Amino acid sequence: MKLTDFYLQEHATVHSRAVAIPESGFALEDLIYANLSDDMARRRPRSDVNSIAWLTWHMARCEDVAMNVVIAGEKQLLESDGWGERLGVNRSDIGTGMSDDEVGEFTEKVEIAALRAYRAAVGRRTRQIVDALEPSTLARSADPAHVERAFAEGAVGDGGRWVAQFWQGKTIGWFLWLGTGHNFMHLGEANLIRTLVGADRGR
Repeated sequence: MKLTDFYLQEHATVHSRAVAIPESGFALEDLIYANLSDDMARRRPRSDVNSIAWLTWHMARCEDVAMNVVIAGEKQLLESDGWGERLGVNRSDIGTGMSDDEVGEFTEKVEIAALRAYRAAVGRRTRQIVDALEPSTLARSADPAHVERAFAEGAVGDGGRWVAQFWQGKTIGWFLWLGTGHNFMHLGEANLIRTLVGADRGR
């Protein structure tokens, strides 16, 4: 099995079945959203805690920027197919560094169904990009010009400027982590928030 094939197996588990059907049977986004109303997806247990909607945005945006801009050197998916209008928000950053008030405002405005559809589209595009990668490229540093372009296009707001420095010098393999390990981490956070906002586990 190629390393990229293994990656795609792991990637399938952190998305919905609209992206791919995982061999394990666990599509974690579907479990998070099972029996979850839009109101619950927007709810924040406290004013300093993220909503599931915000986490979905953050995961999708990090993956979109990392895969399409940094790795593939192409346009972000957010800039195509009218996603900005469909999502109902006028920002394009990955969410890192948002203030509590900004998280609240975003959470209230974003269209939940469109948000999940956008994340699914990002996931499907990731699979196309990874399928075309040669495993030997994973240890190479990402093109610095691609990383710089991501931030020139507004990948972070004022509160997240440190990310621009943090991403410099990272390998292609590290950026692939944003589509798997990073998502898995935040899905765990989302699962806890499910409980705190009163959703059952869909069993």
